[in-house]
Amino acid sequence: MTVPKIEQKNLEEGRRYVGDGFVYPSVTTVLSQTKDLTHLKAWKKRVGEEKAQQITTAAATRGTKMHTLCEKYLLNEDLGKLGLTKGELLFRSVRQHLDSFDVIRALETTLFSKRLKVAGTVDCVAEIDNTLTVVDFKTSSRPKKEDWIIDYFMQGCFYLNAFYELSGDIPKAVKILIAVEDNDTQVFDLNQKQIIHYTKELEKRIDQYYVTNKTN
Repeated sequence: MTVPKIEQKNLEEGRRYVGDGFVYPSVTTVLSQTKDLTHLKAWKKRVGEEKAQQITTAAATRGTKMHTLCEKYLLNEDLGKLGLTKGELLFRSVRQHLDSFDVIRALETTLFSKRLKVAGTVDCVAEIDNTLTVVDFKTSSRPKKEDWIIDYFMQGCFYLNAFYELSGDIPKAVKILIAVEDNDTQVFDLNQKQIIHYTKELEKRIDQYYVTNKTN
């Protein structure tokens, strides 16, 4: 799949993707700016701003490392000698799931939707058990409950819709792989009914984002 050239810009108001005649917010920006932050604010108040920033930075570092190793592995590139950093240990946990991926259709690929007016970078789109599947890699310090990660599901549904819009091929599944410290990797597979539901919920959040930003 060939995607038109898109430039990514990290601005104060969030990440933006600039393409031929459009400027779209990233799907992560849309979701982060339209979610209920009550629990996040309470957590920051409980642990303190400095500690919260340290935890957030460490999470970003381990996530970047794991994503890089997953990409190299799927490209059959040399991983070098794996150490014992959190990112490397999380990759070891998720690697067995990567072995089920057959044909890779997209890997760290920027996608956009003119219908939804949003853009983002999908981790992977692959044939898994003869099913075209959107895959999103996540990391966590503890296991997640399903109702904690609704935004992950909506993010995956965005990639599904954008991939279809750009390629004409519609993925039939969304898979979220969460590599958890000192635990097995969690796997969440969305069925067709869930994909339809979370796509509709995503559209509501996008509408909310644009209404809010127009007001501001």
